[in-house]
Amino acid sequence: MSSLVPTGSQLYVGGAFTAIGGQWRNHLALLRPSTNQVSSWAPEPDGNVNALALNGSTLYAGGAFTSLGGLPQAHFGCLIPTNLVDVPLPAAVVEFALRLSPNPASGRVRIEYQLPEAARVSINVYDVQGRRVGPAFEARQAAGAHTATWDGSATRAISAGIYFVRFQGGSHTLVRRLVLL
Repeated sequence: MSSLVPTGSQLYVGGAFTAIGGQWRNHLALLRPSTNQVSSWAPEPDGNVNALALNGSTLYAGGAFTSLGGLPQAHFGCLIPTNLVDVPLPAAVVEFALRLSPNPASGRVRIEYQLPEAARVSINVYDVQGRRVGPAFEARQAAGAHTATWDGSATRAISAGIYFVRFQGGSHTLVRRLVLL
């Protein structure tokens, strides 16, 4: 530990550590010594914190970091408690997305997809001649992230080659290439 700054019943700690009190904290932590607890506060600087100073409720940090609190802060930065800043957090934006893994595959393929809104979902796999291979997956699903599995090795007449996974959710459609080994 390079720097300690008390504040009421809490203690800011800066240094070259990646864990403190059994909790993962990168170079900067807030402790409650009276209860031996580590606060959930974790600004995660990407380098050592060598100096700390407190002015009111604003904490200033200096050290060998280039990022602090998820923002670019080269060697010096300030952290203002979020309860003092009246800015609403943006709602998470969910995009229509499709991801296949592994790709190339030799067996089961994990199909991960996201829906921005509830929709009827259809997932089909086609060969290069446009023929559907294997059973289709169809269901009504809520907005958010979902996962399905397709096992090409369980379907007869599937050989190594290039296939296309067509994902349709509501009025959106995506197609991804899949290589089977």
